[in-house]
Amino acid sequence: MKRVLAFFFFCIACALSIFSVSAQTFWDPIPGHDDLIQAARSGYPEAQVELARTYIRQRTPNARANAAALLHLARLGGARNLDRDINDLVRGLGRQSIIQAHNAAVILYTRYNHPSLELEEPAAAPKTSDPQSPPEPELLGNGSGTVISDDGLILTAAHVLPDSSNIQFRSGNATFPAEIVAIDRETDLALLKIEPGKLPAAPLRFDSSVKLGTPVFTIGFPNIKHQGVSPKLNKGEISSLAGYRDDPSTWQISVPVLPGNSGGALFDNGGHIIGIVVSKLFLQGAGHVSYAVTSAKLGEFLGKHLPDKSIAAGPSDDSFEEVADRAVRSCGLIMSYKSE
Repeated sequence: MKRVLAFFFFCIACALSIFSVSAQTFWDPIPGHDDLIQAARSGYPEAQVELARTYIRQRTPNARANAAALLHLARLGGARNLDRDINDLVRGLGRQSIIQAHNAAVILYTRYNHPSLELEEPAAAPKTSDPQSPPEPELLGNGSGTVISDDGLILTAAHVLPDSSNIQFRSGNATFPAEIVAIDRETDLALLKIEPGKLPAAPLRFDSSVKLGTPVFTIGFPNIKHQGVSPKLNKGEISSLAGYRDDPSTWQISVPVLPGNSGGALFDNGGHIIGIVVSKLFLQGAGHVSYAVTSAKLGEFLGKHLPDKSIAAGPSDDSFEEVADRAVRSCGLIMSYKSE
């Protein structure tokens, strides 16, 4: 089942990159229906069905596409007996519009109901005013990663790495080409490699002392289109020793997580990596509910691909500011570009 889910959400991320579908495109305003639109945006299937029917009554091509997406979204949310309505709508739409409507619905449903971070819409590549300059490569997506060995191995989440991509790792003012060494879609973990000796390695910790309430922090690169490419630190704690629907391979954490944080290290207050941030729960009223792969799963993954991993000791006596300053030097922004 986990393999199916991992592949499912990977396909969604790929679809988002390929079609560049915005999940906001089917919220066209309708005079006098602000409350209905807000309820549909909040994830209520009944409101989505009613809004779709309202769009259908407008009888415009864009309204039909909006309605098709909303009905897909409502069906994913549990609404029943919508197949006939959807089939009637798609007869008047082109194949590309059908695909875009379906993908937009799946993306938004996932944002509402499943903790998946890799559904950030890719940032547009900066435009150049020089007609003689080569075109900028297309950015497929981005995430966070952390150097864990002196020979340049970087730990991150598998879902931030689209297939057939050119990967760059940026830390400070330096950017390094990176290649995939190992990837496991089921556990959502991956290893990259850059040139050895360029960045310091963060220590790993695999002991079982992580308890409910253990203080943790992350360093990542969220929402780079708006927040920029400088590293962002967020603090929280282990709020549950089980993840989404009691998944034992992840912890629930109270650290605020945004698109782009995926793949970033979960540090203890001594600056040791104890997990990897992989997702957030997009559910109305959920607050700061995020998830990280546990140290046990991390140890299993690295045991296959990094047998000589070192197990760091307990927290140091340094101040938190000193710990954070040391940790950030091992962290970087992962940029995945479309291959030529």
